[in-house]
Amino acid sequence: KINIEVSKVKLTDFMRALGYEKPVKKEGSEWTYPAPYDPEHKPTMVIDTDRNEWRDETNKCYGNIYDLSYELTGSCMRSELNWFVATQMSAVTNVEAKRVLDEHPVKSNMERKAEGRQRQEALKENLPTPKQRKFKM
Repeated sequence: KINIEVSKVKLTDFMRALGYEKPVKKEGSEWTYPAPYDPEHKPTMVIDTDRNEWRDETNKCYGNIYDLSYELTGSCMRSELNWFVATQMSAVTNVEAKRVLDEHPVKSNMERKAEGRQRQEALKENLPTPKQRKFKM
């Protein structure tokens, strides 16, 4: 459970939560930061504070907080991105982020595949063989 509306988080606050206290350059509403997803942390990421959107001058990536979170995590699952942003924001603001695993237990791919195979085997056991099938015409 998360008590923050991630889509409304200011990118400048999110950068502060990631450890980038101040931009390296400010030109009106465009603030330039070192790119947190770049191993060399070159100052190529520009945040438009009026629109709360970012773009990278080098690799041409751009978007909102979800797109930035994708660049940082590699995940495209909204729930994981929400969790990532919330846990990062908890460093600079009062955010509650708790995993509630009891309500919806997380299963690995292997567990889901095993369950699928078990269902298929159960179906096969209950299906009549071709000789047992009777067709009405």
